[in-house]
This record gives sequence, C-alpha cells and structure tokens, in this order.
Amino acid sequence: MSGITIQTISITDLDTDAIVNAANEGLWAGGGVCGAIFRAAGAAALEAACRRIGHCDTGRAVVTPGFRLKAKYILHAVGPRWSGGGRGEPELLYGAYRSALELAAQLGCRSVGFPLISAGIFGYPADRAWEVALRACGDFLDAGHSIDIVFAVLDERMLALGRRMLDADALVRRVTAMEARLNRLTDWLAQPVGDLRADVEALDGYLRSGQWLADFEADEAGALPAGLPRGVLSEDALYNALEAYAERQS
Repeated sequence: MSGITIQTISITDLDTDAIVNAANEGLWAGGGVCGAIFRAAGAAALEAACRRIGHCDTGRAVVTPGFRLKAKYILHAVGPRWSGGGRGEPELLYGAYRSALELAAQLGCRSVGFPLISAGIFGYPADRAWEVALRACGDFLDAGHSIDIVFAVLDERMLALGRRMLDADALVRRVTAMEARLNRLTDWLAQPVGDLRADVEALDGYLRSGQWLADFEADEAGALPAGLPRGVLSEDALYNALEAYAERQS
C-alpha cells in the first residue's frame, strides 16, 4: 500500500529503493544531509558520478547510483534557498519533489526516502517546507502512482510537526475526495446517467464509519480551511442523497 510516513532515522539508514539528497546546483558534497549521504555512499565514487552530470537546476532532480548505501539510487533534488517566499520558492520546492518522484517512478522504485528539502542551511521555514513537501507527494500519489514515501528526520520536534501537518493534509484530501463523490451523486440524481456504484459505496462506508464523525468533529474544531467545500460533512445532505439513490434503484 503506497503512502507517506515520517520516521526519526538517518536517511542513510533507510532501506528504500532510492533516497533523495538535498543537493546544490553544482552537485558538490556539502554539509548536513548532503554531506552525510556522500560519506555513507563513498565520497570518491559519488563525487565522480556527480562531476559527470555536472549540474542540476533548482527545482529539478538527477540520479546517480547509491554505491555503498542500502538504496540502489540517489536522487539529487535541488530545492530553493529561502528569500522570503516571493521569488518562486514554493513552486521550485514543489518541482524538486515532483522531479525526484518522477525519476523514482521511471526507475521502477517502489519506495523512496526524502529529507525535508531546503529546510536546513537553505533556510526554508520548517512548517512551509512540510506544507510543500506533503502537497507534492500527496498530489503524486493522488495521480495514481504507487510508491511508499518515507521522510527521514532527526529530532522529535520535526517529527511532531511533520506528523501534525500530514494528518491535516490527509483530512483535507479525504474531505475533498468525498465532496467530489457527493457532487457526482447529486448530478446523477438530477440526470441518472452512468454507473455511480463505486461512489455510493464509498460515501455509504464513509458515513457509517467512525471516519465521517472524526472529520465532522475536526471541522467543528476549525481544522479545515475556511473556503474548503464540505457539504459532505452535512449528515442530512449525505444521508438524503444516499436515500434518494436507493429509492431510484428499488
């Protein structure tokens, strides 16, 4: 089952098909995560491989072998330096994640490990870095790709922040997906064309499960963005649509 997890572990210890290096444009050995990866992989061999590639633009990723690492591949993704957020940093950071994930998919990887790109010496605020990271990875999975994504962090504070933001991202994605199913059902009730069984089964299961109630309570507590469509969290709207569908089918 593909998804996103966050662990307190050195990225060099991950047993994933690929790991991601928070690289610089020159692909030089640096400090922090980058330096740890070069040392663990074997600095001489990895530096030679990076010299052959020569350069990677910010917002993109390139691949080298993993050499002495457990991972078969190292995906060198170049995130932006933080300059206040007004110089395209979110788009460039999103692109770095997306490029690395696309490379992983092309290489046939079933799992990939990430650091929190740009959140170290590049100065990207941790909460904003998590938001972009989770959005990029979530969008990739929502597009139908099957891959296990692991974020490796080194302290409990970063772990707690990441998990809190991961839960918030999952809530928004779940409510948005169920809202789309309810909208399709409402359209079908006005003009019954097509097979809505998958949507109806998903909505019925959602309503009957503890997840609907948990999401409803989270919304009551203010956990969802103000402008997010959330008609599916109205029990009457969802129940009435399901009842109308059942009557049409009888």
